[in-house]
Amino acid sequence: MRVLSFVLAFALLAYAASIAFNDDNKENLAKLKNASPATIGALLGLSLLSLTINGIIFNITIRPVQRLSVRSNLATNALAAFLAYIPLKLSVFLRIGIHTRRDQVPLARVGGWFAAVALLLLSTIGAMSAVCLYHRTIDAMWFGLIAGSLAIVATTIILVARTFAGERGLHRLQSLVPGSPTSFPKRLLRGERFRQLHSALDMLASPRHVVPHMLLRVADIAVQAARVPIAASIIDLSLPYGDAFLIATTAFIVGIISPSGPVGAREATVINACTLLQIPEAKAFAVVTLVVTSAEVVAYAIGAIAGLLYLGPSRLFVPANTSPASPQQ
Repeated sequence: MRVLSFVLAFALLAYAASIAFNDDNKENLAKLKNASPATIGALLGLSLLSLTINGIIFNITIRPVQRLSVRSNLATNALAAFLAYIPLKLSVFLRIGIHTRRDQVPLARVGGWFAAVALLLLSTIGAMSAVCLYHRTIDAMWFGLIAGSLAIVATTIILVARTFAGERGLHRLQSLVPGSPTSFPKRLLRGERFRQLHSALDMLASPRHVVPHMLLRVADIAVQAARVPIAASIIDLSLPYGDAFLIATTAFIVGIISPSGPVGAREATVINACTLLQIPEAKAFAVVTLVVTSAEVVAYAIGAIAGLLYLGPSRLFVPANTSPASPQQ
């Protein structure tokens, strides 16, 4: 599996590179030499901003059940984001190791935490992608559709979570499972590990944390999307922000779910997405996506170094002071 993951990642990257460096893109590649320091700085700055936003998102999500250091979360997220470029999701194992050992978060609660982040991420991005596919022009109607769809998604998640959150919600879940009180499913639902996993519903039931999470996710995708027109301007290409928004959301989802990691998978996806969206000079966007990826790698490397220095290489898995917080729903 390890070998196959590496092969798949580099095969996809080679595919994207073959399009970026073909004869049709010679002129575009030559234009990269003329990229201004301001443009490069903007790409690096936006990538670092996205990295910061994601770290804050993780911290906000778990706060209804346990308070963790914001700076520690930012550092952990920076390290994990950089390791995400390596296949096999080593970044996930790093997050689990740091949060269970250093932050003293129970393993089952970490699983619920990650599940809550994933649900809110996919719900938010799914709603935004649907709007962008339906209405690709950024105007008052676009903003109204985005706001309306996110309000519906947030309300649905919070109401469903509130039904099954807390002790009452846990009893409701237990009552839905058939069998005697001594049966294995019933005993499983009464166990401490399930209670820790169940805390994900406490996270999702808190409007004070779900709404900021979703707003920050919108900001994150907006920041990621802003990099595309900036990188495209280097080779004198223009791209409507609505299309850039859709491309950024698609690339983000693919980078997360790809078993080989984001490298290669995102680039190949962006190239094909530009073709499907019938964007003029779609092949030229192979160059654009490689420029964005290169800036992101540099920015994430800077963030990872800063995060490692803050956490301490020898203290990554050494318990730090944490203070549990009662649910704030």
